[in-house]
Amino acid sequence: MLTNKKDVPKLFLTEKSLIWLSLLLVTLFCLPYLSLGENASVTINDNLDSIFVWYKIILDTKTVFAANNVSIPPFMSGITRVSFPSEFNFTYLWFWIFGPVNAYIFERFLLSYIAFFGMLLLLKKYIIPGERYLLVQYGVAVSFALLPHWPFGGLCVPGLPILLFAFLNLLNGEKRFSNWFIIACYPFYSSLITSGFFFIGLLLIILIDYFVKKRRIPVTFCLGILVLISLYIISHYRLFWAFLIDGNYISHRTEFVREKITLYKSIANFVYGLYYSNQIVLTSIIISCFVMWKYKEMSRMFKNVLLFIIITLLVSSLLDSVFLTTVTNFLFQKLPVNLERIAWIYPLLWMILFAISLAYLTRKYKFGIHFALTAVFLQLIFNISRHELVVTSLSIKSGYLKIERDPSFKTFFATKQFSEISEFIGDHKESYRVLSLGIHPSISQYNGFYTIDGYASLYELKYKEIFRRIIKNEISKNASVNSYFENWGSRAYLYTASDIGYMNLKNNSIELPHLDFDIKMIKQLNGKYILSAVRLNEALNPDFLFLKKFSDADSAWDIYLYKIQ
Repeated sequence: MLTNKKDVPKLFLTEKSLIWLSLLLVTLFCLPYLSLGENASVTINDNLDSIFVWYKIILDTKTVFAANNVSIPPFMSGITRVSFPSEFNFTYLWFWIFGPVNAYIFERFLLSYIAFFGMLLLLKKYIIPGERYLLVQYGVAVSFALLPHWPFGGLCVPGLPILLFAFLNLLNGEKRFSNWFIIACYPFYSSLITSGFFFIGLLLIILIDYFVKKRRIPVTFCLGILVLISLYIISHYRLFWAFLIDGNYISHRTEFVREKITLYKSIANFVYGLYYSNQIVLTSIIISCFVMWKYKEMSRMFKNVLLFIIITLLVSSLLDSVFLTTVTNFLFQKLPVNLERIAWIYPLLWMILFAISLAYLTRKYKFGIHFALTAVFLQLIFNISRHELVVTSLSIKSGYLKIERDPSFKTFFATKQFSEISEFIGDHKESYRVLSLGIHPSISQYNGFYTIDGYASLYELKYKEIFRRIIKNEISKNASVNSYFENWGSRAYLYTASDIGYMNLKNNSIELPHLDFDIKMIKQLNGKYILSAVRLNEALNPDFLFLKKFSDADSAWDIYLYKIQ
């Protein structure tokens, strides 16, 4: 690293100016959420269709601290509390303080700021220290902050840099309270089965590398790992109870048939990560890698990080070989461990390589700083183009390309429309249960209806068997739909042989023919109404009595209310 002050280029911005400019960019990136509020169009998959509603239901039913076997009546005929996130998760606090929509917006700001400061601290102290690299340090930190971080992932990705920073401090003998505070907070605002499990593996590799070089054990660093693991066990105690302690609890995951991790899929994870795209980052790394190789100046850190990514992607695909399929299936069925999720720590590693690459080119060539600024600028533009509020879904209709923006909070949950439906039915919601057709059951759940269907990443196998009886005859007519439910089943939805999906927006012209559902089973579960986003052919479906069509300007759906005869 540079130590000669004469080699430090004169910057057109002071570090104080860089801080304020960076914070302004991060704030502007998040500001649309604040200005749009419930009119913001946000991700639906693994978001509004599930987790967003889980937290609301647990708070509404006052079962945050309930025992694992306590039933949650509004959700899937009363699956138990263990199916939902532990109370030791900061997201419950945000939902309780701000309410669902505002909590989501608050987390967007919070996670982006944590991502920025964490990456900045890591780069400045351990990756590319020095005044010469200020522009690269701040540029990469902002690039990381503006990645499309998933709010319900908490600190899974945005918190990794500051967590690594804390552990490297311990490795260097720095025992400040702030390091322990960061380590202590992370398990309560992240997921063990996404980033936590794999980051612990990364820490163990760092520990082994340190021992090989120094021939001594860093006691404080090891203690930090033990603290992290212990707090993960505490914060995820419900998960450990379900999978490792309660022998009577049999999860629907035991029927999972995992899709094989092909080499192609592993390479996709290698290049993109999980939910992230880094074409600009990858291009910069390839260029600098070529230059480093040409001049034989590749740093040990650069090689180690790159090798870690390459080796883990190869291992994740090779573990699906004939000899190890049994092992990977066991992990997938008996424990909620998916080896593909190693990609959750790749964004951190890609940004470290990005920073080293730009710093190297800045030092090597006079035009290096211009290349670095251009790369950062393009990456920021790319991140903005991937902004949750910018991304749209494309669909082909009537022979032409039409861009359709996802529904907003307001139009997705359509509270006014569903309030009208509740008033029309008249009975207390707890006295009957509903099913959704052509839309996500989370909409009914958000509006206080008690549902038979739903989306849960963990629930008992016996309920999957019950729900299978309802849809078995219908989904058996479509091999793809049948396989989707049988091999996974976390979405216990009213699937149809027509495979209409669950995002049928208003003014659609779909009319379903005869539906071969088990009406007797539905009645046994106290199911009385179908809330459908599509019309049923009434002559072919005498078991469903059409009552009324509900439409509203502030709803993404037309809801056809059917009573089960």
